[in-house]
Amino acid sequence: MPDNLRFLTRAATAAVIAAVTTIALSGCFMVPLLDGRSPFDDPFGTSRSDITAALPEVQSALDDVDTANGAWRYDARSGSNNCEGSCSLRVEVAIVPVGAVDALQAAVDDTGRVPVPEQVLRDVLVAVVPVGEQQGVVVRVVPGRSDDEIAQDGDADSDITWLEADLEPAATSLFGAPPVLGASGEYSVTEAWGDDVQVQANTRTHTDVLAAMGLA
Repeated sequence: MPDNLRFLTRAATAAVIAAVTTIALSGCFMVPLLDGRSPFDDPFGTSRSDITAALPEVQSALDDVDTANGAWRYDARSGSNNCEGSCSLRVEVAIVPVGAVDALQAAVDDTGRVPVPEQVLRDVLVAVVPVGEQQGVVVRVVPGRSDDEIAQDGDADSDITWLEADLEPAATSLFGAPPVLGASGEYSVTEAWGDDVQVQANTRTHTDVLAAMGLA
């Protein structure tokens, strides 16, 4: 083959490869972008429609969880990370203190946080983890904040704050002190901003997560 023809063949091949690569990369960016997610999110990751479909199912499971005589409320909501836009979409389950304001005033005086009982966290996980597996979405249990403002130390003139659930005692009792990672990544227990402990079930990519948690 003449040298000039060989050069043209190589140039054409390189151009085709570059074009295919560009199209492939553009597709990877466009799929999440068209879904309202960050262009840097996994194009094969959880979509907004996945979350929309999962939310009512998770909430339905939560509606059957014991509220400990009305002390707690359980809210399913959408959650995500920020990668120059929403990424790593998941269902978040907030455990919200409701009727615990008077009963746990000592905790409010000291920290403004209400410890979540171990049984409450256990019941919530047992309810929602199987649903996460069925729906193919990650489920993360997070501390919720009360709807109503309260005055520190019961003084109306003091700083106004809100009650916030504290998952650390219950999570530590169930899984050990955070951070904790399941043996094969089935779940994790981590500390987020403000030392808030969160429990994540990686039910998009794993099955038998409750068993891995020791809750089955």
